[in-house]
Amino acid sequence: MKLDESVCLDSIREAYPWLAIRSARLHNFTDGQFNSILFVEEAATAETIVFRFPRVESALKDLPEETALLSGLQGHTTLPIPNPVFLSPHMDTLGKAFMGYRMLPGKPLWEETVQAITDNSVLDHLAWQLAEFLKELHRLDTRAIGLQVGIDDSRQSWSEMYEDFKRELFIHMRADACVEVTRNFDVFLSDQANFDYKPALAHTDFGGSNILFDGSSYTITGVIDWAGSKLCDPAIDVAAILNMGEAFFARMLKTYPEMASLAPRTYFFRSTYALQEALNALRDGDMPLFSSAIAQYQ
Repeated sequence: MKLDESVCLDSIREAYPWLAIRSARLHNFTDGQFNSILFVEEAATAETIVFRFPRVESALKDLPEETALLSGLQGHTTLPIPNPVFLSPHMDTLGKAFMGYRMLPGKPLWEETVQAITDNSVLDHLAWQLAEFLKELHRLDTRAIGLQVGIDDSRQSWSEMYEDFKRELFIHMRADACVEVTRNFDVFLSDQANFDYKPALAHTDFGGSNILFDGSSYTITGVIDWAGSKLCDPAIDVAAILNMGEAFFARMLKTYPEMASLAPRTYFFRSTYALQEALNALRDGDMPLFSSAIAQYQ
């Protein structure tokens, strides 16, 4: 479902008629995502409010759970996270459902940004911030703070993903690439050690695009996009942060040494990233992104 700026603004004004809007703009990279993102500048404060509108049914279904999680996590993380203070009265209606929060400062912490930093003290500080955040997240007792979070069956989830790849992607792939992916999944799914873990609250998309960074103060300013968060294998988060490089990961181990025991599973997880991106792009009709993601398998 494609949402334009006027439709989004109508829904916001219906829910919050008192909100004086100076300007609004859709995110430049909305197409191909599961949500439409509208940036609204509030006239009274000149602050930017981020409104997220689900574009597909799966995102609509996840929105109430993500909103409840973010609300419940307020005050329990050392790094800032979105605080969803704006909520649609139509949370079950595609095109009208939204949640909004005041924008956190900073820009994405890309791998290239980290690699360009040469000051060891800065790198140590960034590594400490991220490791401390993951450690507290993974150790959080969600029931103790009143959060109801779904528990993921890792074996079932990976098995279902494997079937999706075979059904929807293999027809676009070389025969030898299909054989390699099959072997990769068969080895992982047949090893019980890969499923002997204690479920923990995980962000599940803890990559640079969702970690905000202030380039002037060289500090992490927030973590966004919690749509996929759940109780699952904490190695999922470790796999994502490994994209920052092995050297940076080694710095993080000083604060969160338990991540080392999670690392072996991450190599399998990371091997599926391009296929996951290709599958999501194919389902969303984003053929340029699909072509880019599947290229190495063709």
